[in-house]
Amino acid sequence: MLTPQYVKILIGAFSVLPVKLFRCSLCGAEVPFSEVVYIKGNVVICRRCFPTYYVKNCAFLRRRLIGENPQACSFCQFRKNCDSYIASLKGSSEA
Repeated sequence: MLTPQYVKILIGAFSVLPVKLFRCSLCGAEVPFSEVVYIKGNVVICRRCFPTYYVKNCAFLRRRLIGENPQACSFCQFRKNCDSYIASLKGSSEA
């Protein structure tokens, strides 16, 4: 059984742990682990930058640029971001 004194010792022990901050690879902001959404190798992406990172590195981006509409894109939560990114790419190539 946990006594109040033992609980106080446990809480005190964890309150002094240092917080490790990670640097987002896109925006350069230092974020705690709770705000990190993606880590692979040396790439760390924070919650704010993840939609942009995901859209620019999507496996279906090339197919969408040539006019195809893959079925997986119908269920993607970043579909609006992707549509605007594709429109900006097509607009810049026509100009």
